[in-house]
Amino acid sequence: MARLRVMGGIGLTMVLLLALAGSAGAQGGALRVGLPTVAATLDPATALDGPVSVIARQMFDTLVQYRDVTSDIEPGLAIQWSVSRDGLAWSFRLRDGVRFHDGTVLTSQHVVDSLERLLQPTAANAPVPNAASQLVRGTPGVVKEVRAVDPRTVQIALTQPYAPLPAVLAHPAFSIVLAATVGQRWIGTGPFALADANAGRVVLDAFSGYWGGTPRSSRLVFLEMGDAGEAMLEAQTIDVALLDTAPERSSGVLSVPGWRVGYLALQTEKEPFNRVKARRAIAAALNPALIAPAVGSVGVPLLSFLPLGVWGRRDASPILEGSTANAKRLLADAGYELVPVTDAHLCCGSAGTYSILQPALAGELKANKLRALAAHRPDLIATANIGCMTHLQSGTDTPIRHWIELVDVATAGPASRAA
Repeated sequence: MARLRVMGGIGLTMVLLLALAGSAGAQGGALRVGLPTVAATLDPATALDGPVSVIARQMFDTLVQYRDVTSDIEPGLAIQWSVSRDGLAWSFRLRDGVRFHDGTVLTSQHVVDSLERLLQPTAANAPVPNAASQLVRGTPGVVKEVRAVDPRTVQIALTQPYAPLPAVLAHPAFSIVLAATVGQRWIGTGPFALADANAGRVVLDAFSGYWGGTPRSSRLVFLEMGDAGEAMLEAQTIDVALLDTAPERSSGVLSVPGWRVGYLALQTEKEPFNRVKARRAIAAALNPALIAPAVGSVGVPLLSFLPLGVWGRRDASPILEGSTANAKRLLADAGYELVPVTDAHLCCGSAGTYSILQPALAGELKANKLRALAAHRPDLIATANIGCMTHLQSGTDTPIRHWIELVDVATAGPASRAA
């Protein structure tokens, strides 16, 4: 039976707050859903994520669809698909008996017309902006032609092999719409049909002819809630809130893995990160458990570049170690003898709170730090903070270097070491 269809990757952060254990959705009545914004446009091809995609998932179907909150695909409007040996032609066999909300029986030509609207820059009623085109490298991008082989078979010809195509076609931006009515009314084949749409409010009624079964709710009402989601839940003006930030409350919260990835990139074509030892040293020193909360309260460390459930994910040992011992070992292997520093945790005074607002205190902290650093008469001082480098160097003749520079010198050739 159809239900409110949400996805971790394309909707929001996908933190759902439920107002009551026995919501209206379980009783067959209307389900009121709060979204951060509710735009007047409902064109599914104009957005890659956010509220438009959430609403589109209820109104439209795609040739194939994502399974649960992963990017693994399963049958949608197409029940079978195959690719030619050279990877340039994909064929999709359509499900029999599917109807649009106005009763029109779905054929392969409807699919062609819907996709052509996204792929041809001169197509009538082309989406603006055309977010869907980003997934196929432009318009027409990697797609050469879309044609109806017979009433139930669609073939997509490519200019080059493109392995992600099935996963791309599952994205709501590639929803199949009744192209003949675009500009007048949005009609799809999904579990809910459009009843009313205004800025801030969209109403969808259950489609009794849905091929996937009778929807569990008779109506979905999407309401714009801004930042007032939790307050609206308390006031019982909505039943469910889909948030883009973590809620303050912990009860009645459902969180599913998202596809939003935050990362810092190393320019591996430039010094010192073109050397694998320098990159390993960085990976050894960074602690993902400390970084994750800093970039988002619902952020979690990844074992690879791609998050849980995404096609192509690598499950292995963590890339980032958060190991001070290993970082020190790498420096020792590079030929540097590390000596302990008294009160190493204390600030040197370079922070703006001190150096700008309390310069006298900043000077005192700098003097204390330099005394501690000079206790073992080092040949040079290593730091991981550029602000500390400039601040401390102003008070000593001992060279102060960023520790990545030390790794760089150690992994370079003789000329670089001499320099």
